[in-house]
Amino acid sequence: MQSLPGLAHVSSLFCSFQRAIGENETFIKLVGDPGLALGRGHWTINSIAPTGFLRAETLPSVFLKAWKTLRLNPPSIAVLAVHEKTLEYVIPDNATLKNWPSETFHR
Repeated sequence: MQSLPGLAHVSSLFCSFQRAIGENETFIKLVGDPGLALGRGHWTINSIAPTGFLRAETLPSVFLKAWKTLRLNPPSIAVLAVHEKTLEYVIPDNATLKNWPSETFHR
């Protein structure tokens, strides 16, 4: 059995990992799923980071780099719900990893 930080996996196949959806994730899915009808997820990530030492023009690239980091650590940000009771994390290839920010990071 393989394991990734932040995911308590019960099984793994090829380059993906699966586990049962927890109680908190069931609630998050319930809140987020209505956005799927509009072709959008409905999620919020809140974070606080000191930015006073950064120039304003560098902030977009700094935030984009932080977003890319979240794709891999913690990987649970990129899981998909399958079969209503299972989460699946697919290890991205280079092309997927390169395209993920433009598909998910909106200013």
